[in-house]
Amino acid sequence: MCKYKLMKEKNNIILTYYMLLLMNFINNSKLIMILFNLMLNFQLMYKDIKNLYELIINNYINILNKYFINIDKDKINKLRFLDNYTEEEKGYYLSGLFEGDGNIYTRCFSITFSLEDVLLANYLCTYFKIGHITAKYNSPSASAPRAGRTNKELTVVKWDIMKMKEQEIFMNYINGKLLTYKRYDQYYKYNFNNRLNIKLLKPKEFNLTLNPWLTGFNDADGFI
Repeated sequence: MCKYKLMKEKNNIILTYYMLLLMNFINNSKLIMILFNLMLNFQLMYKDIKNLYELIINNYINILNKYFINIDKDKINKLRFLDNYTEEEKGYYLSGLFEGDGNIYTRCFSITFSLEDVLLANYLCTYFKIGHITAKYNSPSASAPRAGRTNKELTVVKWDIMKMKEQEIFMNYINGKLLTYKRYDQYYKYNFNNRLNIKLLKPKEFNLTLNPWLTGFNDADGFI
């Protein structure tokens, strides 16, 4: 009887042990399933994020391809004519350019260039280290087909000078070298004399054969 009782207790212990193992396995299985679901959801979320990221990047690349202005750096390097100018001559050139196709707005000096002169615009911006180049596009006509109204065409580029310190540099170059009153009047109209604390001298007549004013003016408005 004692032997039978010991065997029975031993079997109960073994059974209990296996029951605990089974329960532990079931609990671990639930944990594994939870972890598996989390990993699956994470993978799905990762795929969604990856797809969204690729969509954004592709759209960004498409925009760059559509609006990017291709600048040949080798050709820019060939533009070295300002190296042969004195500081005063550079001022006359900028003055002619500014009077030819420049403008003064509320807070900005701007010079407009045709697409053929994109290299020149970039050269001047890089050489003087002031301002930045922006692209301008035409607005589709209201009478254009609806499908084509979103297609804008690049028309001109602009050399915009907006920072006050850079405007001061530009004005010091051209001050005393204006030939006409249009930019002079705009300068005082928008109160730049007080903003920059630079008194712009009145335009005056000078010999156009003795400085590059006409060269700058021709680069702005001239053609051959």
